[in-house]
Amino acid sequence: MCAVPDDILPTKKNAYHHYDTAVKNDYQHNAIIFTAFDFLWGLSLPFALYTTIVPAYMSELGAPKSLIGIIASLTITICPVQVITSHFFRKQSRKVWLMGLYISSVIPWTLYSFIFLCWAPAVSNAVKLIFFSICMLIFMAGCIGCFPLHFSLMTDCTPLKKRGTLYGYRVAAISLASILACPLAYWVTKHWNGPDSFLVAFIVGNIFRIISSTVILSAREHRDPRIYRDRKPGSKMNRLIPRTRLTVRKMLKNTNYRILLFFTIILFISMMMGSFIIVFAKETMMLTGAEIITFTIIQMLSAAFFSTILGKIGDKVGYKIIGVISTLLLSFGFMLVLLAATGHMFRSVTVYLGFILYSGVTSVAAMVQMNMSVELLPKINSGTLVALTNFLMMPAIFVSLLFSGLIIDLTSSYTIVFTIGALLSAISTVGFAVLVQEPRKRVMYVVRQVRKI
Repeated sequence: MCAVPDDILPTKKNAYHHYDTAVKNDYQHNAIIFTAFDFLWGLSLPFALYTTIVPAYMSELGAPKSLIGIIASLTITICPVQVITSHFFRKQSRKVWLMGLYISSVIPWTLYSFIFLCWAPAVSNAVKLIFFSICMLIFMAGCIGCFPLHFSLMTDCTPLKKRGTLYGYRVAAISLASILACPLAYWVTKHWNGPDSFLVAFIVGNIFRIISSTVILSAREHRDPRIYRDRKPGSKMNRLIPRTRLTVRKMLKNTNYRILLFFTIILFISMMMGSFIIVFAKETMMLTGAEIITFTIIQMLSAAFFSTILGKIGDKVGYKIIGVISTLLLSFGFMLVLLAATGHMFRSVTVYLGFILYSGVTSVAAMVQMNMSVELLPKINSGTLVALTNFLMMPAIFVSLLFSGLIIDLTSSYTIVFTIGALLSAISTVGFAVLVQEPRKRVMYVVRQVRKI
């Protein structure tokens, strides 16, 4: 059983004991439910993947690149909504709200697809783009807003030393489902022409998402009694801004968390630069659409492999070593792509190998960031913690995306971006190896104020 802090009263100890026992007893059931949710959601991705299919549909309608860029950036810019959902729904039944929010976010997109497929109103593409952009805003607000609730539900319902394993299984389930659904998605895109093929694909994909959302209701929900404490109705800590301000202060006051946050931000900035690997490959290797799908399959398989293996290792020895391994692999991946960019090695082989390492690290990095944050700050609601961590990381990640694209536009070269990515990931490797502390060893930095004499 997990160690209980000394400052918890005997009644709290009893409550924690019952909670810990219940979580272990229900873990197998909940793991199946959480994995089934991700498997069904993964079936939707080849039909309606936000990062690839959505921009392709908008391009089909003749959308300006700036609008496509704005919609693509919603995955980052809209993350402040997580702070709101993690606050207002933290004491509600998370599985009920998750189902409601997921389905609500999908319905406008599905209705849009039905209307313009079945009735095809005589409206211009510009009008379609306006309605579609609104649907994407609602969809991303719902999905991004659900993330802290989903994460806190899984964290509270999973034993400490099973979280990495479950994360790996979930990524593997998404990847397997996506690959299995690819043939059907390919048939749909070939059977219908033009924009109609996208609309049919959206409908099929969103039906899978709706089915997936109902599965979460079968989870057996638990709450960590160390975190969910009742406050007086009139307490200002029940209000969003005061509670958020105090939580951020607690997070940043912890020296060990600040160090982790700093090197995690550097890691994520380098990963944003790695997002240009596919663009580089398409332009320099003259890839066809079918060959781009090969990169998608590689990304899914690589993420599943690395997440499953490194997740199990993290459960056994902690996530500090996983941070070291993943950042080192990312740096090596950038070096391989650099060899291709500078023409020193056979281009296709080094690009594919570099992309395999990059894809594996992108899934593992989130696992390290979330699980280490929870272990460093166990008394803060995990949903609130991950929401505020994403919020603190957002400006640096967003600026790095714009900066990387600007460098490529000005220089017409990817070498500088990949070099910076390699250096930043190497800095993260040193940081995780030397400065970041492993929470399970209980050896932490402590900063004390020294009184002047």
